[in-house]
Amino acid sequence: MKKNNLDFTDLSHRIIFKRQFTNDINLLKISNLCGTTIAHIQAEYGWVTEDKKILKLTNKNGYTVAHKQAEEEWITEDIDILTLADFIKL
Repeated sequence: MKKNNLDFTDLSHRIIFKRQFTNDINLLKISNLCGTTIAHIQAEYGWVTEDKKILKLTNKNGYTVAHKQAEEEWITEDIDILTLADFIKL
């Protein structure tokens, strides 16, 4: 678990400070202890994907990458993505 957190920190810093995005599915799935993935971080900074596996990645509060992309004005007509449940704040 510690290695994952170091990887998450390093990757998220590259995204935030250098805008170095990745499309590597294995890197996009790396998460912190709250379940926020590299894909969530990238979406926050304007990165967009149509990959359903990535769009459905969820943090511990049920917040998906699709939710993050939608906040950034991304639009989809894919019924599988549109029917994802809203996240729940705990």
